[in-house]
Amino acid sequence: MTEFAVILPAAGRSQRFGGRDNCSSRLAGTTVLQWAVEAFLAREDVGEIVIATNDENKARAVLKSDPRIQFCEGGANRAESVGNALRSVSSAIGWVAIHDAARPLYRRS
Repeated sequence: MTEFAVILPAAGRSQRFGGRDNCSSRLAGTTVLQWAVEAFLAREDVGEIVIATNDENKARAVLKSDPRIQFCEGGANRAESVGNALRSVSSAIGWVAIHDAARPLYRRS
């Protein structure tokens, strides 16, 4: 099974969400960021999750500890955040998926 990395840009200003931090907002009692991260942690083929954020401590506080989770500095915009995260992905990883951390709804197959 080929492992891949997941990049979760989570450094935005949440302008479309009324300025509230959408990643720390709760959905059914769990933060939006937790929903997104947990979906990928459940996959055996995910070797790394890189979260681009401007508040690593806040993100760490709501996530369970897992060696696959790492953090990088978020950028001034989504493209910059993704670029920062791409530079953080291990060179052993051949594939990368990018998923907006503020959109935690997914369908498991």
